[in-house]
This record gives sequence, C-alpha cells and structure tokens, in this order.
Amino acid sequence: MTLPKLFRSGFRLLPATGWAVRPGGRWLSARIYTAAVVGALVLVNVLAARFPWRYDATVAKAFTLAPETKAVLAGLPGPVSALGFYTGDSPGEQHLTDLLKEYAAASKGHFSWQAVDPAANPSLVQRYDVSTPGTTVLIYGEKHEKLDQWDVMGGMDPAGRPQATGEQALTNGLLRLTSPHSPKAYFLEGHGEKELTALQRQLHDGGYVPAPLNFATQPAVPADADLLVIPGPVRDFAQQEIDLIGQWSDQKGGKLLVMLPPGQQLPRLEGWLKTWGVTARHDIVVDPARHYMYDPTAPVPDYRYHPITTRVAKARLAMVMPGARSLVHGPEEQGLGYNDLLVSSGKAWGETNQKEPARMDTRDTTGPLTMALAVTRAPSASPSKPAGRLVVIGSSAFATDDALQLQGNLGFTMGALGWLADRGEAVTLRAREALAAPLLLTNNAAVGIFLATVVAIPLLFLMAGGAVWYRRRHL
Repeated sequence: MTLPKLFRSGFRLLPATGWAVRPGGRWLSARIYTAAVVGALVLVNVLAARFPWRYDATVAKAFTLAPETKAVLAGLPGPVSALGFYTGDSPGEQHLTDLLKEYAAASKGHFSWQAVDPAANPSLVQRYDVSTPGTTVLIYGEKHEKLDQWDVMGGMDPAGRPQATGEQALTNGLLRLTSPHSPKAYFLEGHGEKELTALQRQLHDGGYVPAPLNFATQPAVPADADLLVIPGPVRDFAQQEIDLIGQWSDQKGGKLLVMLPPGQQLPRLEGWLKTWGVTARHDIVVDPARHYMYDPTAPVPDYRYHPITTRVAKARLAMVMPGARSLVHGPEEQGLGYNDLLVSSGKAWGETNQKEPARMDTRDTTGPLTMALAVTRAPSASPSKPAGRLVVIGSSAFATDDALQLQGNLGFTMGALGWLADRGEAVTLRAREALAAPLLLTNNAAVGIFLATVVAIPLLFLMAGGAVWYRRRHL
C-alpha cells in the first residue's frame, strides 16, 4: 500500500517515532509525552535537591544574608540550635522564620531550628523562661540566649516604614552565645559626659557588658574592667581621678577610648594624654572641601589604614565628625607607636578663634589635620607597665544617638572598641526596610504595555486556537 493510500485508510505517522497507528491510538502518543514531561520534572527535582541553587531577585536583597553573618556561621565552634516559640500572631515571626531558614541553609549543618507551639510545650517554656510569644531561643551546649520580638523588629524608619533588625539580632546573639568572654566596658560619669545610650545598646548586642562608673561613689576602676570609655567630659577631672585612671592604665595595660568635646579646657585630662605623647589642640576643624551638608565644622574625614578603619573604608561608609578638635602626637619613642585614623582634607584648618565666624589666619593650623589616632605601648616601654592601647578622638558628638544612625560613625566606633578589646567588632548591619518603590512609566512605555497585554497576547491566543481548529478540521 502506498503512503497516500495509507493515510486515506485512517493511518498516520507519529512525528517523533514514525510509528503507524490508527486515530484511536492517539492515547499512546499522549502517554508518551506525559511520561516524558513527568520524567523531566522528576529529574529537575532530583538535580535541585542534589545541587541547590538560590537567587534573590528582590531589590533590597531581603533574602540574602550579609557577609558578616556568613562569616559568623562559618566560624561557629560547634552546633547551635534555635527554638522559635511562635504563635502566628506576634509581629516579626514570619521575618524570623525566613531568616532562620536562610541561616540553616548557609551554615552547612552547624545551625538548625524548629518552631515550637508554646501552648503544647509548657515544659520548654518553663525551662527557657519564655514569657512573651515570638521569642527565639538560641542554644549552644549548656548555654542559651533569648531574643524577644522587640529585638527583631527595630521600630520605624524616618519615613514611618517598619524596620526588621532580625539578622543583626540573631548574628550578635550567636556571637554572645559562642564567645568565651564578654568584655566589660565602663563609661565614666560625673563630669558632664554624654549619655551614649545607642552605643551602649550596640555594645550589649555585640557581646560586651557596658556599665557606668562614677568616681564619686566608686573611687577605683573595677578589677573586672576590660575597657574604659571617657565620653566627652565638659568639666575637668580631679587629680585623684587622673591618678586612678593612670594606676589602672599602668596595671591593666590601658585600654581606653577618650572622646574630647570642642571648646573645653581640660588641663588635667589633656596633661595625662601627653604622657602617651598625644596633644589635643584648642581648636575646631573647619573643612571647606569635605563636610556634611552646609556645615564646614562637621568634616567628613578620610580614613587611614588601620584595623579600626578597614571595614568602614572597604565598605565606603562615610562618617561625620561634628565639632572636632585636631590632635598631634610626638615621635615614636619609648615604646609608643602612633597611627592616624581620621584625617581632614588639605584645605582644612584648625580654627582657634571660636567667637567670630570661621576664617583662617596665621594663628590657625593648616590641614590635613588628624581628628582621631590610635596609640600602642609596647611591653618593653617600661618594665613596670604592660602593653597598652589608647584611642583618642577629637569629637564626642560623633557618637551620640543621632550621629550613630550613620553607618560610618557606628562602624568606626565599634571598630575602635573591638580593637581596644582585642576582638572583632560586633556586627552592625543596616536594618532591612520594607521597600515601596513606585513604578513610573513614560507615555510610550504605558502605550507599549497596553498594546502587549490587551492586544498582542489575546490576539496570539486567538491565532493559536484558530490554527489548532483548522488543523483538526483537515486531518
């Protein structure tokens, strides 16, 4: 039988196989295609399970962990688990659930988690003293760390949008949980020092223990002090207080962070700084080339290479130093080494006449000017004095609660404290914001979208349907 007669007798050739079957055998062709599709889907799922691949298509990268978090997960000393006491009604639970999944995926088996119904598990609630729903408990060996819902949701941003700080809370919780020692940082009070509430909160989140210290009620630096912070006193210290600081510095190695306010005469404190070879000028840095907004007395400094500045410099995070005094150090001798940290531009000057509008004259020091420096004292500097570290910053306003909203200011401050404590800085991640970016279309773009969605796509469906109808009519 010839091929035309074969078709006229009711047979046809399957395109893929060449088999001759009757029209009633079309079920075979359909099942072959179905089996092929199912097989392809099974193969794709097997490959996805064996070789997982993830891509975050969100603009804000809401589902991508920060490099700092990945580094913490990679450095976990042992397996860490998390229990989420979630009811489904507390704010931030979905955000935390998504984060915990990302942590588990990125930890390569070192981090695991599970959700716990508080009503069905009263023994676990009692064991970990969970008092509010939405609490997450991190567990490492016999230690545990609790994070409540307010640690996860960081309030509102200036635009009134919710901020999610769950990643920072979880990562710093892991640091606190797995750290063998929590450095204790004492903040001096009683001389008009600034209340650095946000900085102390960041220290706590980073595994430090901040505490106040007033020599009027406690005439000695506590023996458990790892760091001493002098946050911009406006009144000078008594000589007895300077002696207490000096004795602790000589005995413990002198890990101090000193912030100097502008326009204040502090002869005793400045005299003690000179024993470290540091001189604080009585001026205000004016930088017409690099400053914040329209205020040349709020310079934006350049970073100099040092472990304190490495992270903020690499991330290109700018910082602002309002009301900064310039600093100068002596030659490197008697075991003292110096590193400039923050430097103004060459067009800056140190304004000494603060009663009149800023204008450079012969009494002023020309730039570049140092606004922050680090001092190290080698063990061989003096047989009676151990190795020590000191950071002097010519501004105290840069670390206030408002100023720390700038990531450069926060990162630099935490870097300085981490260097003094001889440990890595706490993770300071920008809060994830809920983005609501409007879609702005030109007239041509709007017309193009209309033609594509309302005209072209329906027309293609009609043409495809007509082609199928025509083919079936002429088989």
